[in-house]
Amino acid sequence: MKQLHELGRFAADAINMGAMAFVAWYRDGRILTANPQFFEMTGYAEDETSGMLWPMDFTTPESKDSIIHAMDGLYKGEKAYHHDEGLIRKDGSKVPVEVFVHIYYPERQAEHYYYSFISDITQRKESEKALKRSKASTDLYLDILTHDINNMNEVGIGYLELALDHLRTEGKITDKTLLERPLMALEYTTSIIRNVRTLQRIESKGAPGEPVDICSVLLEVKKQYSRVPGREVTINYRPTPECYVLANELLREVFLNLVGNAVKHSDPKKPLTVNIIQRLVSEGDKKYCRVDIEDNGPGIPDEMKKSIFERFRQEGVRPRARGLGLYIVRTLVEEYKGKVWVEDRVPGDHTKGARFVVMLPLFDR
Repeated sequence: MKQLHELGRFAADAINMGAMAFVAWYRDGRILTANPQFFEMTGYAEDETSGMLWPMDFTTPESKDSIIHAMDGLYKGEKAYHHDEGLIRKDGSKVPVEVFVHIYYPERQAEHYYYSFISDITQRKESEKALKRSKASTDLYLDILTHDINNMNEVGIGYLELALDHLRTEGKITDKTLLERPLMALEYTTSIIRNVRTLQRIESKGAPGEPVDICSVLLEVKKQYSRVPGREVTINYRPTPECYVLANELLREVFLNLVGNAVKHSDPKKPLTVNIIQRLVSEGDKKYCRVDIEDNGPGIPDEMKKSIFERFRQEGVRPRARGLGLYIVRTLVEEYKGKVWVEDRVPGDHTKGARFVVMLPLFDR
């Protein structure tokens, strides 16, 4: 008898001093007992839990349902249950936890009860997410290399081989398309490689905010796209006095992609005009630098406007480099605590061109 008593004390000490949270409760949810780790994990003081029910008042709806289902199974003689669940703390925050559910029938007592050991698995979940992101990125880069870049290289090689045939047979190249198409393919693969490098930099170190002269960035972008081989492109931009925003050196990629898309997706046989309009706007007590990139290209249909920044990584669809640029635009702008969207240049008529709007927090010196 003394030995059993010693064993009971040992078990109680192990529960109270262990690393895992512990709670025991009756079938209706009334808490029988819990250890200090339980109250620390949930954020409640012991006296605050009087009248509260487990798991009803402590877990997400899905977790509550699965624990109650486990209780029913244990009552019917099934094995002990453990699963990842979501615990809701007193402050409303959620903690991912692993819950082990058991049933106990005390001797000479009619009422049984349940007990659980609960461990915080936040770190494990973050590691799993990081591993999943890493694998997704590796698959993406391999996919882009073996499909998109390889396809563009094959296009370029094909036209260059035709150009060589013309040189051998005619001594000259009369069709300039045979040289323009390989050049376009090389420019496209170069933009893919630049975007992949940008994505790697975002994923590896994020995009912390620092003062950046957006006027210098936009002037550089204007200069780069003012001369496009074989195209008539006009870039209009006038800087404003409010030139500093919270971003970093990757900001250039946002506008290179937006102006580059306007050039890439417009009819090469028609003149293209891109207007870059910059102004100061306020929303509540926050000041933003708003930059509109509008063009007179083919525009974007309404059904595509909501998904255009997501097409690169749609569920169940192979990621393609063609959607990578706008995905990077949205990712960077959101990292900078800004906003981006697309609308019609002429309201109600998407065929008259598109307007991409970028809102970035102003750096108030």
